[in-house]
Amino acid sequence: MFEFLQGIAFGLLVSFVPWFMAGMYDPRLVVPEELASRWQVILRYAVAMPSVATLLLLTSLWGGFGASLGGWLAGLAAAPAALFLERRWRRWREGRASKERA
Repeated sequence: MFEFLQGIAFGLLVSFVPWFMAGMYDPRLVVPEELASRWQVILRYAVAMPSVATLLLLTSLWGGFGASLGGWLAGLAAAPAALFLERRWRRWREGRASKERA
């Protein structure tokens, strides 16, 4: 279990730099809101997510050192999966709110 968590932490730390760079170019690519700003990108990909990855890494060091490949792949896929799910969630909520208004 600790190896998997270490893998997730390493995968997240590796994947944040490309997501951050893409967000600096066009924030709408990496932030699920309609009116995305660079401040949201900075808070998400330079502060919040690396902090979560560091916390995961530090707490998983209890069991020794040895990240698993499955954890690495899960960490690499976490950011795009979360972005996709958050966009779908927002669309669903907006559709539900428009139906309630009508």
